[in-house]
Amino acid sequence: VSLPIQLNYYFVNLQQLSFYTTAGMTVDIPISVSASDRTVYEDNSWTSSPIDYSIRPQVFMTGGVGFEYMFNSTLGIYLEPSIKYRLTSDPATNLLFEKNIELYIPLGLRLKF
Repeated sequence: VSLPIQLNYYFVNLQQLSFYTTAGMTVDIPISVSASDRTVYEDNSWTSSPIDYSIRPQVFMTGGVGFEYMFNSTLGIYLEPSIKYRLTSDPATNLLFEKNIELYIPLGLRLKF
């Protein structure tokens, strides 16, 4: 589960097309993480033992630029290339995150009320 908090600053606002920057914070809360260790013997028999991981919530700082095109006053589409930097440094999280910095490109529909 991810809880984002984000602020957008629109620096170009034409009739239907807008360009903006974004900055914020995201907290990712793992619901369930599980794995098992399987040992295979020479006679093709095997044993499996569960491994329990307790991974704490992860905090990220986010920032990016984006643009949106509004089809009408309430519905639009957006593209927002962004960077996500992980602030927490827990050795157990290396299972979920290889690097502290991620680049992602959200594309979606935006509803405004």
